[in-house]
Amino acid sequence: MIVELLLLVLLLLVIRLFVFKSKTQRMYDLLPGPRSYPIIGSLLEFNYPKIEVTETFKELSYKYGPVYMIRIGMEPVVCIRSPHDVETILGSTSIIDKAPLYWPLYQWLNQGLLTSGGSKWRKHRKILTPAFHFSILDKFVPIFEKNARILVEKLGGMVGKEFNITPTIALCSLDIISETAMGLEVNAQS
Repeated sequence: MIVELLLLVLLLLVIRLFVFKSKTQRMYDLLPGPRSYPIIGSLLEFNYPKIEVTETFKELSYKYGPVYMIRIGMEPVVCIRSPHDVETILGSTSIIDKAPLYWPLYQWLNQGLLTSGGSKWRKHRKILTPAFHFSILDKFVPIFEKNARILVEKLGGMVGKEFNITPTIALCSLDIISETAMGLEVNAQS
């Protein structure tokens, strides 16, 4: 009797998930995007390891337009391409709560500036904002300039070639961060 009752509850939950959609869910369904499957969502679009993830997002934006939706598992994710839309979202003070997709990061990164939302994010941001004031950043311009010149020199040797820029930018960032935050020249770009 209990097993039948549990199966009935499970069946009702499945029906609720797949048949009766919430208003928000129906709004997501109005957005264009690749076909989504139960549990895995749109992950079949990401043809690992052949295509870079960024390349897949680029192809999807050309195929479905500047605003489209994919699913990562059961979670809908709205993707945008327009810099104006990105600026609007990043500049918003009301859209600062993190999606459930961030939850796995909490164990790894805790709830810092990257992963926290709401009032906790506002508090952290308020503390850090003075550190990025122009008068303070002005002191670091020579460091930015020196490392940018090294970066440009390295990129000059790659003109006309196809290459992954991520490691090159990461090394430049490491040089800048270590010298500005700790006063250490690690010369990672060398």
